[in-house]
Amino acid sequence: MNNVIKLVFCLILLTSLVSASSISIDSTNSIPAGTLWTVSIDYELGSKNEAKIFFDDELLITVFEYNGKAFADSTQNSGKILNYNISNDELTLSITGMREGIYDFEAKIYSNEERIESDSIEIEFYDWQDRINSLENTNQAQSNLIKTLQTDLNAKALEIEKLKINNQLTIESLRQITNNVTTLQESDLDKNTSLVKINSDLNKLLKDKELETNITGFFGIASNPISWVALIGIIALIVIGAILYTNKKKKNNLY
Repeated sequence: MNNVIKLVFCLILLTSLVSASSISIDSTNSIPAGTLWTVSIDYELGSKNEAKIFFDDELLITVFEYNGKAFADSTQNSGKILNYNISNDELTLSITGMREGIYDFEAKIYSNEERIESDSIEIEFYDWQDRINSLENTNQAQSNLIKTLQTDLNAKALEIEKLKINNQLTIESLRQITNNVTTLQESDLDKNTSLVKINSDLNKLLKDKELETNITGFFGIASNPISWVALIGIIALIVIGAILYTNKKKKNNLY
């Protein structure tokens, strides 16, 4: 029974030691090629644990604790490390710049050669001149797009202006037709002649509007006056027919 209790106690102690260990990397992942760079590693080391830092599978530095204080094993330090600062919970490294490419940076905690915690990131070293050229190309493409949009907007503005003029002409034509209808109502002129004149005006107006539809596709029905012009024309014809029918009926009643 005592052996079982001891075993359980050892397992609990081992679990608490493992869970007390943690490690994380704090670094930018995009650096100009050849530029000195700095990275920070936050960690918690359990008893008899050690932290090892790798760059592209090369061991950079090993950290361990002794009597509650953190140390670095200087015998294993890589030549890539220019400087380092170490405390009980953080390691800061200054490292030489690398050639263009993508590299793996890893931080691992070991307990008796067994890895129990780890963190890793990918770091890209880029050609700064390529980045500048890429930004310049992007800016030029955006500038060209803005110029194209401005040209399109100017063209649409001209179309709108033409539509305004054409609509004004349409209003004037309809006003003339209305005057003809009024004249038909108020005078004793030959009704058939007036009707022919009005019908001719409507046909001309419709033909004119058919020619204008080549520039009105962008505005749909609102910019294509043919539909409502035709409707007004039909209404005008109905009104004229009603007038003729009424006048004819009055004459028949007189006789």
